[in-house]
Amino acid sequence: MRVMLGWSLDGGAEMFDPCNADGGVWFGETHDYTVNIVQEMSVDNQIFEDFSFYPNPVENQLNLKANAQIESVEIFNLLGQNVINTNPNAVETEINTQALQSGVYMMKVIIDGNQKTFKIVKK
Repeated sequence: MRVMLGWSLDGGAEMFDPCNADGGVWFGETHDYTVNIVQEMSVDNQIFEDFSFYPNPVENQLNLKANAQIESVEIFNLLGQNVINTNPNAVETEINTQALQSGVYMMKVIIDGNQKTFKIVKK
């Protein structure tokens, strides 16, 4: 990233080129910075780092596994209707999805008071 501030003694309106070394009548400063973009380090991301669910697409049984206790699992259809709601309070659980129609669903999982939403597909 390059940040610059410049001014001209003669009030000229031409563009200031921070890379121009000819002196001219321009004065100012140019600073170059390196910007590093790092992954967000929120508590939510750390808790769900080792969370997994499979298979996806699912047929009749969805398996969930985490390093901490899975408190709650809610599955919603795309109309926002809650179609499955369970409180396993375990690090591993199985959810019976046999009654769901084929389609796309959203699964809200709560682990250690933190929630995250995932997309699942029912075959």
